[in-house]
Amino acid sequence: MCFNKKAGTITLLLIVFAPASSAASRYFFDQGPANQDTAYQKHASQKSSTRKSGPLNSKPQNSQPVSKNKTSIKITTNIRTRYEYFDNQLGSEQQVDDVVVTRVSSKLTLQKGAFALDAELVDSRIFKASEFTPLGTDDINTTEPTQLSISWKSQIYDRNKTSEPPELSLKVGRFTMDIGSRRFVARNRFRNTLNTFDGLKVDYRKESFSTSFFYTFPVSRLPERYTEESTSEFELDKSSTDQRFYGVLSEVETARGSLAFYAFRDSYTGTDTVNQTSLKPNTQRNTFGHLAQLSVTKNITLDYEVAFQRGKLGFHTIKAGFIHAAVTTSLENLNIQFFFDKATGDDPTTDTYEGFSTLYGARRFEFGPTGIFGLFARDNMNSPGISTQIAINEYAELQLKYRYFTIHRSGNSGRLNGSPLADHDFLGALAELRLRINVNPNLRVETGFANSRLNEALLLSQPINHYGYLQSTYSF
Repeated sequence: MCFNKKAGTITLLLIVFAPASSAASRYFFDQGPANQDTAYQKHASQKSSTRKSGPLNSKPQNSQPVSKNKTSIKITTNIRTRYEYFDNQLGSEQQVDDVVVTRVSSKLTLQKGAFALDAELVDSRIFKASEFTPLGTDDINTTEPTQLSISWKSQIYDRNKTSEPPELSLKVGRFTMDIGSRRFVARNRFRNTLNTFDGLKVDYRKESFSTSFFYTFPVSRLPERYTEESTSEFELDKSSTDQRFYGVLSEVETARGSLAFYAFRDSYTGTDTVNQTSLKPNTQRNTFGHLAQLSVTKNITLDYEVAFQRGKLGFHTIKAGFIHAAVTTSLENLNIQFFFDKATGDDPTTDTYEGFSTLYGARRFEFGPTGIFGLFARDNMNSPGISTQIAINEYAELQLKYRYFTIHRSGNSGRLNGSPLADHDFLGALAELRLRINVNPNLRVETGFANSRLNEALLLSQPINHYGYLQSTYSF
């Protein structure tokens, strides 16, 4: 793959944001709440603890110590620019596509004692789009208030005088969420736009037990369709009482690791409940699941998640399932992970609907870059693989990943139309390389390359697709 003719654009991305400080960061990458888009979570944290920081071992999002008399105002801004190049062989002719996507977010937090007001404005745009660019609300959402919420957080009186008093927090308004492993509910990181919700969220924690409950109306990003000429079109996002999403996740930490159980329900009720003539059928989907991260030995960790879905999609009965399993070996500066994922696909000849839904979850940390690439998803597939992550030093991390995909049922899988394939046929393979560098506390640079090899039955040209990106993130 050749990037020579794009050298000017790439050079601009590297220098567009001047660092605000020359002081070197003393920490490795901030993993954030829940499971970051990498399985590597060791380099800094395990120097002081032999226990691995996992997808469940985190306090509720935006958790802070409670101060009765504290009054503060905090404003943070994040500017991210990414150049993407895709040598796309999916069509009858080779189609080279390249774009620049930007996401600028600014968040205000006003705290008064146990109460806090959060307001966030995010502007997500795409530039250099062509007739081949798959435009949608996953890339574009101009000048949108993604968060506007009031929260309360306090410690509860404990007559037993335990060392860590129970903690209760309540949030009401519009907000983003990371729940559990982030496979079903996530604040998107690589994707250019965010999932947001109107509603309430309650978090409770006591020693090794914690639980989160939420009742929300998912916010629809508008306008729903974009063209090459309308990428800057503005329309305020909105939620509707026709669509609801609520659930609970409870977690307990043990000497061996963390265990969690959850139940979610997403529902959509249109105006035509009898004939089901809407393009979006009425849906009542229940998702039940269990996930865990367990230490087998000092350096070996087992992660798994199992979920099944039941309910109604139009006149069809939902019967779908998903499983993830991974074994990770952690050395001084190296993680090696073997993993397997399976998500059921639908057989249109039956009365049941077996297509698995990832709801509002993220997929980049497991199935490669999204953006204008995004070929594979947690949808209608079986996929074993291996990942290696190397901490080059305390500022840089390198990841190499390989996945092999077979299709579960003949039909769509991710962005691919697998209709020409038979059940369990080879779908494709994905090889990915990613490098992250913390230049200083304010600036992070990331680059990645992905090669996909697809089943020739899906294509009219060559089976190899190339993708690359270069990204800079500046925060202050």
